[in-house]
Parts: sequence; structure tokens; C-alpha cells
Amino acid sequence: MIGVIPSLGEKSEIDDPDAMTGGQFTLIWNRGSDSATLITQGAGGGPPNTETGVQVLETVNQVSFVVRYEHAIWLYSLFPDVGRLLITSHSPGILLNGAVIKALQAKCEMSE
Repeated sequence: MIGVIPSLGEKSEIDDPDAMTGGQFTLIWNRGSDSATLITQGAGGGPPNTETGVQVLETVNQVSFVVRYEHAIWLYSLFPDVGRLLITSHSPGILLNGAVIKALQAKCEMSE
């Protein structure tokens, strides 16, 4: 997680190796469709979160979806040839007064 959060002091810069160890992400998408269902499950249990992502890119090597929230966007990009899911979150932070990005990666598989 990197960015700036003014409430931590005079425009405090942050660079924190935040992680979501043990969490699971499932994307359900039909080729040619302009949306996907994204299901996230934290390592600590609890009910899964289900969102709809809008497809913003589809190439032979990558497919990407954006999920919009009131104060953030999340970008999920699948790279099936290398078995990787990249995720970024862009937001003003928890107090809504900064600029924060989270970047995550995970191994993934894609099936038809």
C-alpha cells in the first residue's frame, strides 16, 4: 500500500507491505461478456463478498475488470498464460482525505 494520508501528519507518505494472505478471489466470466461476477473471501472466514465487474480490456493475453465503489475503484486483471491475477485499488484512504493505492498479486488458474 502506498500513497499519502494527510491525517497522519503533514501529508504523511505511506509505503506499507500490506497483504491479504490466505484470501481467495473467484472471477466468473463468459468470454465475450462485458461483465464478470467477482467473489472475495477473506482468510478469517465470514460471508463472501460478491460484486459485478465491468470488463475494460480483453486481449489474447489479458482480461481486466473494474469494480466501482462510492470512494474507490478496484481493477482485476487476469493473465492466464502466466497464471497470474493482478489487483489494484485506488482510493482516498479510510478517512477519505488522502490518495492510496493497494497492489496485490496471486497465482491463478482459468478454466472453461
